[in-house]
Amino acid sequence: MVTNGDTGSTDAAITGSSGIVGGNAAVTVTNYGTITGTFAFGEGILLQAGGSVINGRSGATSAEISGGGYGLYIKGGVGTVVNYATVQSGSNAAVRLVDGGTVTNAASGLISSTGAGGV
Repeated sequence: MVTNGDTGSTDAAITGSSGIVGGNAAVTVTNYGTITGTFAFGEGILLQAGGSVINGRSGATSAEISGGGYGLYIKGGVGTVVNYATVQSGSNAAVRLVDGGTVTNAASGLISSTGAGGV
């Protein structure tokens, strides 16, 4: 389990070529701050064995996940995404669930891409 920030603070930040990379087991990521994949084809979050991502919380919409390639990329198992805030990407879809799953985008949520599309 990875938690970036807490419900009372949005100052937390994770930045890297890919912001978070989950390996051989399903991972749960909860984000209240900012997660950024800075590489041109990188991901904000890459989960390689399935898992779930919760971005923001009801009533708190300042969380953000972004990547140059994908905002969220989940493969190797079912993915679950609940978005209350912003997920965005550059060249590819903002959210990609290779092996299926669910995406719930709250009324306050924004999923967008300047490239291929939202989901």
